Amino acid sequence: MLCAIRKKDQKKVIAKDEVKDNAPFICPNCFKTVILRKGKINIHHFAHKPPVTCAYGVGEKEVHRKCKTEFYEFLLNNTKASKVELERNLKTVRPDVSAYINNVPVAIEVQTSLLSINEIIRRTNEYNSKGIYLLWVAEWNTKLNSDQYSPRAWEKWLHDLYFGRVYYWTTSYIVPYHFSTYYLWVEEASWFNEYGEEEYRVGYEKSSKRYVTPVQGKPITLTKIHNHFHHRKTGNRDTKRFNIPPSSIYIDNLPIWWE
Repeated sequence: MLCAIRKKDQKKVIAKDEVKDNAPFICPNCFKTVILRKGKINIHHFAHKPPVTCAYGVGEKEVHRKCKTEFYEFLLNNTKASKVELERNLKTVRPDVSAYINNVPVAIEVQTSLLSINEIIRRTNEYNSKGIYLLWVAEWNTKLNSDQYSPRAWEKWLHDLYFGRVYYWTTSYIVPYHFSTYYLWVEEASWFNEYGEEEYRVGYEKSSKRYVTPVQGKPITLTKIHNHFHHRKTGNRDTKRFNIPPSSIYIDNLPIWWE
C-alpha cells in the first residue's frame, strides 16, 4: 500500500512523503501497525507486520505500485484533474487512484492478476452505484506482441465491458488492444466409412476458443488522458461470453482501429 494513517495526528499520508521518525503508522483498513519501507530500488510503501490477516495491500507487486504512482503524479500535474487521491477510502471500494477529470468523477483500478472476475464485477457494480466512472488498467506484457495470445478470463471480461478493448499500462502510456479472432488450420483428412468407401475432407480454418490476435490501438500518454477518454453509462448487455451489468465506464474516443 502507498498510503497509511499517521497515528499521532490520524492524518492519511503517502509513503514517499514520510520518514520513519513519524511512526507509528496504521493500516486504513484493519488499523494495525504497518511498516514504512523506503529503499533505493522499490517504490516507497507501507507493509503489514507478519502474520498478515488484512487483505489491503497484500500481494501487491512492485509494478502495481509503480503504475498507480505514475497515474497519481501525472494527474496531480494535469490542469483538467482535481481532487486527485491515492487509495481513497469509499468504504465498499478503495480505488488505486481517483480524481475529477474534466469535472467527472473517475476511478482507476490497476489489475495485476490478483483479482478474480467476481471481484472485478463487484467493484464495477460498486463504482456504478456511486456514479463514478471506472477505468480498469492491466499490466502490459510482451506476449501482446504475438499474433497468438491466450487472454485470461478477466481480460476477456474487460474486453467485453469496454466494447472490444482492454487497456494496458506501460511507462507513461495507456495502450489499448482489441482481441481479434485467431484462426486455427484444420488439416485435410481422409477415411473409410462403414461401407468401405473412402471419404475426404479439405483443410479449413476455424476460430480458436483459446487464442486471439491482439490488435494494438494508438498509445495514449497519461498527460493526454483528458483528451482521449470520456465517461459513458451503459445498460445491461449480453455478449457471446458474459452478461455485462449496467456500468459507468471511462472509455477512449479513438476511431475503431481493428476493422
